[in-house]
Amino acid sequence: MEAETPDDIEEAPEDGVYVNGLFMDGARFNREEGIIDDQIPAELYSKMPIIWFKPQIDYVRDVEEYGCPCYKTGKR
Repeated sequence: MEAETPDDIEEAPEDGVYVNGLFMDGARFNREEGIIDDQIPAELYSKMPIIWFKPQIDYVRDVEEYGCPCYKTGKR
């Protein structure tokens, strides 16, 4: 089961960290298909689901992966 709200999380993950409160600008997370999708017309920001970030030692990004920036504010 995926956590929809912070209240759904009963304990911290064994490894990594849960992140809540991120939004997408110019796209949206399609919860039905589990993919990044086109934004809905007239919707400027789309709330992301809670994400579980898991650390990995000596991770090397594949050239096909997109390194997405993350901002603390709408001002870039």
